[in-house]
Amino acid sequence: MAASRAADVIIVGAGSVGAPAAMSMAEAGLKVFVLDRLPSVGQGSNKRAIGGLRATHSDPAKIRICLRSLEVFATWEERFGDKIEWHKGGYSYVAYRPEEERTLKDLLAVQKASGLNIDWLDAGALREIIPDLNPDGLVGGRSLPTTGTPLPCSPSTRSTAGRRGSAPSSASASGSPRSSRAAAASAASARTRASTRPRSSSTRPGPGPRRSRA
Repeated sequence: MAASRAADVIIVGAGSVGAPAAMSMAEAGLKVFVLDRLPSVGQGSNKRAIGGLRATHSDPAKIRICLRSLEVFATWEERFGDKIEWHKGGYSYVAYRPEEERTLKDLLAVQKASGLNIDWLDAGALREIIPDLNPDGLVGGRSLPTTGTPLPCSPSTRSTAGRRGSAPSSASASGSPRSSRAAAASAASARTRASTRPRSSSTRPGPGPRRSRA
């Protein structure tokens, strides 16, 4: 009789790619083992991210992955009962210069072809969505209303996660669906922890298209 394996899959890295991959594989019935050089999940570059989830990219594959991510976050509480405080506030890119306008408009074709319901908005239409934008020199921009931000680091969410089982504190975690969900939630928590610093959209932007979360 063949010896049983400790794991079907070994994943190196417990961040925003490794943790969700472990979760999906565990839900599919695989034995998953996750390795990370840090003592807990989501402690690498995740902690330095802005925290917003968007799909307004230029690469079709990345757009499709992010659309799936938005679906996962938007339905997380319904599927698993964890209150991640998903806020669908939208994500906008703003143009104040002709070259910024050209860049944003040039991306619309690939974004629409990849499934984004997005279009160019003139200055007036954009300020209806984001009234505090500086109108001086505003040309227009793009806004995708289905994007948002989860807040799994809030007290109420931490309490819910604690009842379901916290993420592993060691450098490795073996994957039941429940422990993998905890790992994925912890990675999201680390990713959003840096998003609490406010970003002003009312001042004239510097070089490059300005991003503003509606």
